[in-house]
Amino acid sequence: MIIVLVVVIFFLSSASALEPVVPGSSEKQEFVINIGQGFKEIAAALQQQGLIKSAWWFKIYSLLVGRAQQFKPGHYQLSPALSSVELVEILMRGPEDVTVIIQEGGTLVDIDHQLSQLGIIKAGELIEFNRLRQLAGEKSLEGFLFPDTYKLAAASPISRVVTKFLDNFQEKAGEIKYQDLILASLLEKEAAHPQDRLLASGILTKRLQLGMLLQVDAANVYIKCQGAYLTCPDEQRQLTRADLKSDSPYNTYRLKGLPPTPIANPGKEAIVAALNPQSSKYFYYISNPQTGRLIFSQDLDEHNGNRYKYLIR
Repeated sequence: MIIVLVVVIFFLSSASALEPVVPGSSEKQEFVINIGQGFKEIAAALQQQGLIKSAWWFKIYSLLVGRAQQFKPGHYQLSPALSSVELVEILMRGPEDVTVIIQEGGTLVDIDHQLSQLGIIKAGELIEFNRLRQLAGEKSLEGFLFPDTYKLAAASPISRVVTKFLDNFQEKAGEIKYQDLILASLLEKEAAHPQDRLLASGILTKRLQLGMLLQVDAANVYIKCQGAYLTCPDEQRQLTRADLKSDSPYNTYRLKGLPPTPIANPGKEAIVAALNPQSSKYFYYISNPQTGRLIFSQDLDEHNGNRYKYLIR
């Protein structure tokens, strides 16, 4: 009789402890399981966030049903209206695919940061994958991470993430020449307006053909910020005379020709502009800090006059 009584009390206690914290609640909150996070830590975090009544009973139930080591890392939206039984099943299935919007002009470093913040990859994983890829003699992924909306699973293998990017690039950009892709990346960072991009494409193409220096600030900023535009402080983006004299292969003020790799991941419009340079009488341009539009000039005197009018005065 005593054993039966203990069993009854045990199951009654567990039933109560596994019930929702706030039945009927419409509240949802983000819950994150990090890659490598232990079962005990997960249970403690659930209780700390008010999503379960008892971490102890949650662990007991998870062990009894064989789910304790099956929780999948990622970002979840959970409600205190869910019972521990329901939560165990949700965490075992894993989070729904994460919608990721890759913006035009983001760099590989920027995208690594974005994906790791969403729990899709570990921080630095895309950067390391790219480093090993280059050591194997393949091109950098910079430029091939096509800006678009993606559905990616949390804690995805990095190879699967990269394959998804490359397949989409192949579908959207096709067999673009690498030199054109590099030019498109310059245009993506240099010109925001479609018409300005076409004219700038014509200018840069003409300068390449004539053996002139490109003098593209964005290429120098790319190396100065170590490939991280979005997290690079504004003051660090300001180029100095020393920057313009550096021996970096990305210094388009010192070395002729295109940089060795793209400096960002260009969108469709920038790629179209690179493939369709518009001829003009212009050789120079600057960006109007007030409007973001480019101001074009035919010769160096006019260019210096525009620089004084819009950038210095």
